[in-house]
Amino acid sequence: MAHGVVVTGLGMVSSLGCDVITSCAAARGGITRITEMKFSALDEGSGEMVPVKGHVIKGIVEGFEGLGRLIRLGAIALRDLLEYSNLHEEHLLNTAIFLHLSDNYYDDQYFKREHEEMLANSSFGVEDTQLLNQEFNEEKERSQAEIQSHLISRILEQNHISISSRSHYYSFGGDARFVEALIQAMGLLQKGMVERCIVGGIDSLVEDQSIERLYKLGLIHSVDNAEGFFPGEGAAFILLEKFDAARSRKAAMESIIRSPAFANEPFHRLSDESPTGKALYSAIAASYAGVEERSHDLRLVIGNLNGDSYRAQDYGNALLRMRAIGFPTDLQQWFPPFSFGETGAATGAMAICFGVRGLVRGYATSRDILVWLSSDDGNKSALILSAVT
Repeated sequence: MAHGVVVTGLGMVSSLGCDVITSCAAARGGITRITEMKFSALDEGSGEMVPVKGHVIKGIVEGFEGLGRLIRLGAIALRDLLEYSNLHEEHLLNTAIFLHLSDNYYDDQYFKREHEEMLANSSFGVEDTQLLNQEFNEEKERSQAEIQSHLISRILEQNHISISSRSHYYSFGGDARFVEALIQAMGLLQKGMVERCIVGGIDSLVEDQSIERLYKLGLIHSVDNAEGFFPGEGAAFILLEKFDAARSRKAAMESIIRSPAFANEPFHRLSDESPTGKALYSAIAASYAGVEERSHDLRLVIGNLNGDSYRAQDYGNALLRMRAIGFPTDLQQWFPPFSFGETGAATGAMAICFGVRGLVRGYATSRDILVWLSSDDGNKSALILSAVT
């Protein structure tokens, strides 16, 4: 225990609330706030245009787009963490901050399809599409460079706190790769390089351009796609500390993070391959093995099923493989996207917040919680949240 990494703080903003307590309590109560979006799809049965729906945060992000929206979401979630954990300026002298963001997988796939259609059109040649692809990649690199130059600093500034830029870490990817950022943060803590780490994720899939591209990719729920997901947005942060550091500042230790694991497949959601569950099984099995080594009480699973049939098939196939190693299949299951929508790079941190609050409030029904994350880009991950004994 003295060498373990504990969760001592949480912060969140979601479509259900501007703080982690409200958001998780509302999700626990089965509340959702699905609203109509500006983008509409044709209902072939009635001939009418019907708005697609999503989990949009109301009242605090109107008028903010792109980087500005990410800053706004991140600043609110970090403010909540600071208040929740009673973390002050003096505690930040030896602190690192990790931020996980989207790598624009969906934009990549959208432009890939657009280029393929252009090539099929005789008026466009290979050189034309190569030039457009180069321009897209250059814009993507500029966008990521701008984010890395400003995002964390602006979020900290809005909360009137400072963490050295040498301790700012970024990662880019889908839902599952949040665990890689978590592993990196835990490594710094276990090596004694920092006393605490703030690890979070931010994403928004509800802006107009994103909705249109997701619709054209056939991924979101609409009148002609009942098996798609509802897009969402949000931000969440968790505060990690070594047990001794947390005890010295008399912090509330709300959970222990154990056996994070990561795996990937050589194909992705929009390739022509069928879901096998193999990589997700590998990640879940690795985390579960870490719990099996001790007396455990695992009766709850939190996963990111989001309404997409492909992801459900992948998880189903993973469960079939899990039976071979004795993994119980009658566990209680929570799915944060049903409450918050598909929140992309923010999903991992939001799922952990949901689980930790369940442990703290006692409604988790289990002292160990398995959290698994599946990304459309083919990456999978898992970890265990355990109650502090």
